[in-house]
Amino acid sequence: MLPGVGGRGPGQAGAAGAGGHLPPRVPGALRPGDCWILERVWKLLADVEDLHLLMDPDEFLRLKSQLAVRAAPGSESASFCFRSTALLHVASATRDLKKRVPWVLGVEADPSGGPRVQEAAMKLYHSRRRGEGEEAGKVDLLQAFQAVEVAVRAFFFGYRQLVAAVMGTAEASGNRALFVPAEEMDPLAQMFLEPPYYPSLDAAKTFLADYWVQLQQMAEASAPSRQS
Repeated sequence: MLPGVGGRGPGQAGAAGAGGHLPPRVPGALRPGDCWILERVWKLLADVEDLHLLMDPDEFLRLKSQLAVRAAPGSESASFCFRSTALLHVASATRDLKKRVPWVLGVEADPSGGPRVQEAAMKLYHSRRRGEGEEAGKVDLLQAFQAVEVAVRAFFFGYRQLVAAVMGTAEASGNRALFVPAEEMDPLAQMFLEPPYYPSLDAAKTFLADYWVQLQQMAEASAPSRQS
C-alpha cells in the first residue's frame, strides 16, 4: 500500500485495494491508486535530493566545477531543475490533473467562472452516500489529486533548500521569494506563489469547514435552553 500525505486513511486504501469503482464518465478509468503512485514518484525524487546532502561539500563543489555546472549565459537566476525537459513535462502533466475534476464530479465547468464545480464538490464531501454507488471512489480520487500537488510543491521547496545547502546561498540567489514583485522572480520562486491547483476543491473545503463551525456554535448556543 502506497502512503499518501501523512498516510492513507482506511477509506482510501479500501477504494484502491478493494476494487472501489468510479463512474464510467471519468476518462481514462483514472483511479486513486494511479495518483498515489504519481505522488510516490515525487516523494522518491525528494528522497534523491536528500542524498546530495550526504556528499562531502568539497568533493561536490569540485565535481560541479569540473562539470562546468552553471546557469546559462543571461539567465543567472535560472534554477538547475528547470533544465530537465522530462521534469518540466511531468510537473505540467501533474497540473493538468485539475482538468479531471469536473469529470469526477459529473459536472461541466462554468465558462463564466461560476461556482458550479465548487458546489458539486461541497455536495459530494457532505453527502451521506459519498462512498456508495456512483459516488464510490470519488472522494478518494480528489484527495489523491491534492496529495500529488502537495508532493510536487514539497519537491521544489526541498530543491530550493538543497541548492542553498550544498552550493551556498549565492547559487540560490535567484530564488528571491517574497521580497520582489512576482514578475521579477525566477520560475522556482513563482511556483510557491501559485494559487492552489484545485481552487474549487479548496473553496469547497473552506466553506464546509465554516459550515461545521457554525453548526457546532448553534449546538452550543441551544444547549443552555434545553437544560433550562
